[in-house]
Amino acid sequence: MNITNIEDEESKFRRDAHRYLIESGERDRLVQILNDKLKTCEWHHNVSICCRELLSEIGVDNINFDSLVEHITPKAKDMVPNDVKSEMVNIIQTTLEKKFNVR
Repeated sequence: MNITNIEDEESKFRRDAHRYLIESGERDRLVQILNDKLKTCEWHHNVSICCRELLSEIGVDNINFDSLVEHITPKAKDMVPNDVKSEMVNIIQTTLEKKFNVR
């Protein structure tokens, strides 16, 4: 098996996994789990604080929504606790392993 075949198989698996997660409703369930975990650690509140700080620093009239999202997204991603990231990876991995019988 060459690199191209491996890449093709990986792409196909990603497409199939993505389709399964959406069509089965698993994606919505996973999003809800993530939101619950983020609420527990007050991530939403902390991101809101960062947004307000940025708006007061730059000025509300000097930034649009898309620019705000562009500025905040990297910091918001970094603010997700590592244990939440790990738990979500494990949940997703387990979900896909059950569906596709892979490990």
